Parts: sequence; structure tokens; C-alpha cells
Amino acid sequence: MNARPVARFEELVQWLVEGTFARLFAGRLPPLEVANALAHAMEDNARPQSDAPPLAPTHYCVALHPSDYQALLRQTPHLDQLLASHLLQVARQAGYVLGRPPLVELEPADVAPHQVRVTARWLASAQSDAEAEADTTRQMPLSPDASALPAP
Repeated sequence: MNARPVARFEELVQWLVEGTFARLFAGRLPPLEVANALAHAMEDNARPQSDAPPLAPTHYCVALHPSDYQALLRQTPHLDQLLASHLLQVARQAGYVLGRPPLVELEPADVAPHQVRVTARWLASAQSDAEAEADTTRQMPLSPDASALPAP
């Protein structure tokens, strides 16, 4: 297996879109940079498995400078879904196993302009971190016996 299996995918994507993105995003962060950062995060965080292909993370949080975030979403409103689809292709080409389809979340953050910071993790199920947190902080109903307790 190639030491950097994502490199071949990057070359293909770059060849397909470099000219178009260079014209559309002159002076701004091109989506290709975000896609490359995601591909590297997948490759860098893949975990080897015994007798199976490497396991790749399933959740990617992409931190962008607020102006880059706004510009990217204005140009491509469903960029998160497109990037998730590209990650699925990266995983297939690199021979990685995913426990579920990848989830990409874009967020404005304290990042330098035209820079991308990607955090890769594994989610156990198809729920997002916000849903998982909501599940763990739900209010529990009172049992019938609890209403008989004296007031403090």
C-alpha cells in the first residue's frame, strides 16, 4: 500500500478543480484547501486494525476564520455534505474502513484567515455530538414515589 494513499486522490481533485477554484476564489480560501485538510486528517488519524484495513474517523470538525466560513457557505451552501461525500471517496480509494458515513461540521473559529484546522474523531452511532450531549443531559422524570417526599 502507498505510504500516503490520499496523495493520489489529492492529485485527481487538484487536477479536476484547480483552475476553476483559482478563478472563483481568488484571494479567498478555496474549498479544495478544506478538502485536502480533511483528507490529511483522515489519513493521519486512521487506526490500524489486526487482519483488517485501517479504521478511519467518522466525524470531522472544520474550524475556519469567520470570513472564510461565511464566504465558503455563501458560495456553496451545502459544502459540508459535499466534503463528507469526498471523504467517503477518499476512504474507498485509500482502503480505509468507516464505521458509518463521515460527518463534516464547519464552524467559524479563532483561526487565521485562509487557514483550516480539522479535528477528527469517531462517533459510535449516526448521531452528532450535539445529539449525544442532549441524550446525556436529558431531565429524568420523577417517579410516582418522589411526589410523596417532604418539601425541603
